[in-house]
Amino acid sequence: MIDRFKFFAVALQNRISIYILSFVFKKRFSNLELVRYGTHYGGWWIPRAFLSRNFSRTLVSAGLGHDTSFDLLMAKSGAKIIGIDPLPECVDLAKLSLEDFDFIGVNAALSASSGEARIYPPKNDLHDSWSLTNVHGTSWDDSIVVPTISLDDV
Repeated sequence: MIDRFKFFAVALQNRISIYILSFVFKKRFSNLELVRYGTHYGGWWIPRAFLSRNFSRTLVSAGLGHDTSFDLLMAKSGAKIIGIDPLPECVDLAKLSLEDFDFIGVNAALSASSGEARIYPPKNDLHDSWSLTNVHGTSWDDSIVVPTISLDDV
């Protein structure tokens, strides 16, 4: 049941993002063809034109988690991947799955400024979505302090 909810929540998030972007950039992207890259949990809809090798692409993938399916497919299409995650096991997993590609792993949380911050675990032990703002309402005792990196420093 939870997996279905996550699937629909991610699908809705993607559809809303696509709708907003298509509304804002309607003239420029009126014939935009979208393709789904990655799994239902770790995937995204992207314009097919982004897969073109006619220009250089770098994907900053913040919050790698345990699903690097999107990152792997983007790497296979020729993109350079900069993967960011505060959990060392997630960065290590990404390094293994992307070892044959142009990949840089950063063990930190993406934040407005570089330094350190406290992150909070998800309520469900099977999830890996830690949060800087304790959106899950979990205990301070279960939180950890991790390095942070700003997009400017990436």
